[in-house]
Amino acid sequence: ILYIGSLTISSGHKIDILPPLLKKALEKNPKIKLHIAGSGDDENYLKSQLRQLGLDSHYQYYGRFTKEQLPDIIKNINVIIDPVDASINARAKSSFRVCLAMACGLPVITSNIGIRPFLIPPAFHNRFFAQPNDISDYTNKLLATLAHPLSQQEKQVLIQHSQKYSWSNLASLYLDKINSLI
Repeated sequence: ILYIGSLTISSGHKIDILPPLLKKALEKNPKIKLHIAGSGDDENYLKSQLRQLGLDSHYQYYGRFTKEQLPDIIKNINVIIDPVDASINARAKSSFRVCLAMACGLPVITSNIGIRPFLIPPAFHNRFFAQPNDISDYTNKLLATLAHPLSQQEKQVLIQHSQKYSWSNLASLYLDKINSLI
């Protein structure tokens, strides 16, 4: 499992549910390992919570990363996790993890918040969307996804869908809209 990005709870990233989620998931699948790449205000808090739950050997911390390091970080990842706050303040927050997952053809366990329902094809909503801040639902979605990995065809659907949101495609749409107004 990979959590990648901001480790700051106040910015809408519900990283505080990662330690209990990992502990609960390990009860059903003891091979799970949480990979954490990123930094932020609550990185020490997250490490402390993982340590208090006795999960030191079940996570790997990379810290701040560069785009050159990204392929090595995600090469053996099965699922990206994106626990996001459902408050009105978080609805427009970063969807980096979802965009990364779609572009790589990886499943992402997240919540139906903000732009996420557009970035994830509707056929995957039931599989990928957990109730916000619901550790049990996030855990169940994660375990189900690990037990039933995406097929090659499903991975291709995610990758193709993500291309609609590429910078070149969006820039072209934006330019066409501007030109139609002039």
